[in-house]
Amino acid sequence: MEATRGRPRRLTAVVAASGALVAGAIAVVAANPAHAAACESIEYAVVNDWGGGHQVTVSLTTGTEGVDGWTLSFDLPDGAAVQSAWNVDWSQTGPAFTGSDVGWNAAVAAGQSRELFGMIVSGGAVQPESFTLNGVECGDEGEEPSETPTEDPGPVDAGLVQVASGSTPTAGTVGPDGAIWIANRTGTVQVLGDDGLSDPVLDISDETTTEGERGLLGIAFDPSFEHFYISYTDLNGDTAIEEFAVQGGQIQLDTRRTVLTQEQPFSNHNGGHIAFGPDGMLYIGLGDGGGSFDPNDNAQDLGTLLGKLLRIDPSGAEPYAIPPDNPFVGDPDARGEIWAYGLRNPWRFSWDAATGDLYIGDVGQNEREEIDFAPASSTGGENYGWARMEGTLPVSGQEPADHRPPWFEFDHSEGACSVTGGFVYRGSAIPELQGAYVFSDFCLGIVRAREIEGGTVGDEVEFSGRIGVGSIVSFVEGPDGELYVLSLGGAILRLDPL
Repeated sequence: MEATRGRPRRLTAVVAASGALVAGAIAVVAANPAHAAACESIEYAVVNDWGGGHQVTVSLTTGTEGVDGWTLSFDLPDGAAVQSAWNVDWSQTGPAFTGSDVGWNAAVAAGQSRELFGMIVSGGAVQPESFTLNGVECGDEGEEPSETPTEDPGPVDAGLVQVASGSTPTAGTVGPDGAIWIANRTGTVQVLGDDGLSDPVLDISDETTTEGERGLLGIAFDPSFEHFYISYTDLNGDTAIEEFAVQGGQIQLDTRRTVLTQEQPFSNHNGGHIAFGPDGMLYIGLGDGGGSFDPNDNAQDLGTLLGKLLRIDPSGAEPYAIPPDNPFVGDPDARGEIWAYGLRNPWRFSWDAATGDLYIGDVGQNEREEIDFAPASSTGGENYGWARMEGTLPVSGQEPADHRPPWFEFDHSEGACSVTGGFVYRGSAIPELQGAYVFSDFCLGIVRAREIEGGTVGDEVEFSGRIGVGSIVSFVEGPDGELYVLSLGGAILRLDPL
């Protein structure tokens, strides 16, 4: 929604909750408080408490237009500090923080809700109370505020609802009988039920380490649910893909076998996501091996599996078969397992359940986060450019002639640091979200979505409810197409209609 301009406004905040406000005083003031005449009283009500990641949503309950151009200020006690925030630029003077340049979501029209801002706080036990905002809306020279543009469809009425709490959830998949299975970074796997998470059904915590970006990073079932696969870094820090037989919905521990291993030279950029594609093959995402700017040029080297999306048939041979239609089969200078290359750290990939199109969230270096794309008709072989390119930005050397530019990219100006790939929404609970690509960024910690228009990226989707939880590390698509959100801090949430 484009912010309304030319009408200065003023807001002051009043703490309505009883007791001390842990985060100190909060004030919300318009950028230009002039022309206080002809003002209409309005009330802003907080529709949820500060959630994980300190996210706030405000709803305009009276008034005719809304207020934008806000500046926010507050104090944090106990040496706490704001690490990053979404759509806010922070400055600090002592314990006082001031946020400016609040983004598009700061404008609130009558009867609508908007995310006010979200932040990640380090140090101290900071959990502000809920509060109510009261203020005035002012027009120029006594004019009445204009009406909200009729072409604005408003936000999607959806938000996050917590359904369970884990230890360090990193990945999830649909298992037998439609149950959601959850992997924890520390090495355990649990099943999500009506009463929360089960006791661990698998525990390899003594065989993995969580140093750097390591741990249990991916899980998958084959299409028949006869085998269960895990992707983790072993005690040497190397990637291991292993298989277990499944009978009666239970993992058969004595059938464990190693499918694939890959040496990892550094503790970061391990990738680790695994998933079966619409073709029944197992796809494996591996990062470039770590280090800044891919020092070994792994992502462009077809002789290594690092920096690649792999495609194998784990049931076709021992330990696996390479599908004969993989793009580099028969090339003596390339590994046949490679499906796509030029990836820095593919952190979650998925296929549109309706079209079969592939979306890959690839973590950037310092400038850009990107979502890469391949249509369902692709025969593989895409080069997504790293480390010659970071998104559409040149990094080193010449842009490859076969570079496939990102489907969507975003920079770090709002505090982003690490994209988390998601899914094209194909559920039925939120019709307004149908066909939009849902994703996140680990540092921003909010659910984002982009419309898809003819296969290309469309407008940003707004949400009316709480969409922030902090440290979003993965999405899970349920058997009904509804989406679950995993926060590394422990929260397991579902994107629900309001």
